[in-house]
Amino acid sequence: MPDGARSMTALPEGVTRHGDALHIDLKVRTELLEKGGVLELKAFRLLLVRSRKRVRAFCATCPHKPKKLYRVHRVRKAAVPLFRCPKHDWTWDHKGRPRGKAKKKLPRARTELLGETLVVQLPENATAPPKKKKRKKNAER
Repeated sequence: MPDGARSMTALPEGVTRHGDALHIDLKVRTELLEKGGVLELKAFRLLLVRSRKRVRAFCATCPHKPKKLYRVHRVRKAAVPLFRCPKHDWTWDHKGRPRGKAKKKLPRARTELLGETLVVQLPENATAPPKKKKRKKNAER
């Protein structure tokens, strides 16, 4: 395992974790080579969006109530990349700017292009918390 990597979830092809950063091989993840390309990394609560000049990474957690960790998802049928929180109906554009009801920008994660590898610094809330075990109710009480 690379240093600091966790085996909590399988990473998509072309994505590796090194400590607090993700390395994305753009030869494999070709959706990030064209303007408007989007890669959702649900296990890390990240949305990556290709614009004309750069790739932006956003935390896919609604900033309306960030401690609740409501996930932001891509609006699939939009002509340009749009993102929406299904819980609050807030919407953001491809630069993380609020649209409609949304009041706050989507939080960003730092990115750096090193040759054909995109490095994304993971924000604090990027890894999913462990799932709580449901207690079984004892029927014989």
